Amino acid sequence: MTDISNLRMSTGLGDSMAPTIKHGDLLVVDVGVTEALYDAVYVVRIGSVLTIKRIQVDMDGIRILSDNPQFKEVSIPRDMMDRISVVARVVYMWSGART
Repeated sequence: MTDISNLRMSTGLGDSMAPTIKHGDLLVVDVGVTEALYDAVYVVRIGSVLTIKRIQVDMDGIRILSDNPQFKEVSIPRDMMDRISVVARVVYMWSGART
């Protein structure tokens, strides 16, 4: 994590990261993180789409993964990394339960 002033609140939308992040989950993201230097869950911009995905870094580039197996893995070779940008790293997820 960088500085506390870089923390923002967000909400999980959709089901591509379920069961880890469910639709409506509260997220704390660190906007000071703008590179995927290690495996984690990031907010990424792919073209004009902003999405939350798990990124695995390897020697050839990165793999963009959804935790929901219904969604396909996407491999981005190192020479095409300029097509995506890391906006933030997800540092906390909260699924509130109502009773």
